[in-house]
Amino acid sequence: MAYRRILKDPRDEPQYAERVPYIVSNADGRRLIDRARMPQEMLASRTLNIDAEYYIRNLLIPPLSRIFNLVGADVEGWFETMPRQKRAGKYDNKFFAASKGKGKASSKAGGGMRIDEHFTSSHCIVCGLESADRECNAAQTALTPGICEDCTSDPATTAHALLSRQHIAQSKLVDTHKLCASCSSTPMSEKVLCDSVDCPVLYARVAAERDVEDLGDVDELVTRLRDDGGSSGGLDW
Repeated sequence: MAYRRILKDPRDEPQYAERVPYIVSNADGRRLIDRARMPQEMLASRTLNIDAEYYIRNLLIPPLSRIFNLVGADVEGWFETMPRQKRAGKYDNKFFAASKGKGKASSKAGGGMRIDEHFTSSHCIVCGLESADRECNAAQTALTPGICEDCTSDPATTAHALLSRQHIAQSKLVDTHKLCASCSSTPMSEKVLCDSVDCPVLYARVAAERDVEDLGDVDELVTRLRDDGGSSGGLDW
């Protein structure tokens, strides 16, 4: 971490006994120093995520093991036998990013494209389930990419779920922006420049900004659902 800081500014050398904040990310590299990132880097890049397994094994399991060993429970063994189910993120927007050319820009900002960004997720962006998790065929249709057949067959409910999700995300962004603007004495119409990594509202605001960004194509999706529903079943909206 100190080496990365010095690369950006040779005079920004940590002083003796100075605490340097860092987060262990999922970046490529076996050594811990290769995966350590400053909080600002994690906030600026969407390709970096927290290495949850590192924190579970090194921060949660040791104290839990000392407690549950008193009753003969093997916490580490229990964690090893847990099923590793791959879950999609809250909002998977890769379908629209690829069609609108956003993927290349986001990869540049994130410092390089990861291999999983070359593939399209098979999770439904409405129900969040993968095609293998459903009894029916959940293949995504051409008119509504990213939405399974179950959700496409009920366009009114699906559109309501998407619009509600968008409204909630926008409300959270407005609320966090108000807090940050009030704290930093910034007018509501201007961008908040505060980047205090010690403030939990900063992380909530960044998460809200990403949610709103990911839901930017909801209106287009709802229009497609309306057209598809009207042409197939004459649905009333």
